[in-house]
Amino acid sequence: MHEHCGHTHTEPHEHGNVTDTVLAIKTQLYAQANPQAAERMLREGCRHKVNLGIDAVLLRPIAQQHPNNHELALALFRDDMRECKLLATMIESPLAITDRQMDEWQKDLIDHEMVQAMCNMLQYSRLAIARSYEWCLSSDTYTQLSGIQVITYVIERNKLEREVVEPYIELAEELADGCGAELTQAIPQLLALIAQRHPELRQRVEASAHRLQQHNSATASEVGRNALQLLNDK
Repeated sequence: MHEHCGHTHTEPHEHGNVTDTVLAIKTQLYAQANPQAAERMLREGCRHKVNLGIDAVLLRPIAQQHPNNHELALALFRDDMRECKLLATMIESPLAITDRQMDEWQKDLIDHEMVQAMCNMLQYSRLAIARSYEWCLSSDTYTQLSGIQVITYVIERNKLEREVVEPYIELAEELADGCGAELTQAIPQLLALIAQRHPELRQRVEASAHRLQQHNSATASEVGRNALQLLNDK
């Protein structure tokens, strides 16, 4: 189930005139514009060129009208409007996602909202694991966060082989050294989940968390403390 818009995964199919559909959707969006919310988001650092201030939850009814529509998703994401980009992630078919598409969409990982929307979609794609590792190696904080979030979602849903998840222990430890505040919760959650899903790796995860806790980097130390707390809670 593509949880954020409530539809099953099917192969892409034909969907009328994409341009007309985009225009019709944007007409619906403008009718729901919330200028006060848009102003608040702007003050909080929202960097989209166009933002109508519509709560993402209110976009779901529109998304449900266009399930698994790859061509429409591509067209919507090319638009500068925040709401169009969010809708694109809700209606995209994970089976249709391409590497080239993710190269383009990655550029819009600019805030927590887009990270969440992108990861909700990508976790069901065949590209999820490869992209997550690649994004973790990025120098951009939100891209790194997306990499951690995607693999966390995948591990939560699937019993992955040890060989797949084990490299993330070292990778998470490397990311924690000097990471931004956005990662100080995400990394510990991933480490604790790896230990939970693979008890044979728990000792290695704990050793990594202890090293981080003793690190001279404040953020790395925080990651280590958070990870140890989660491990002790499980």
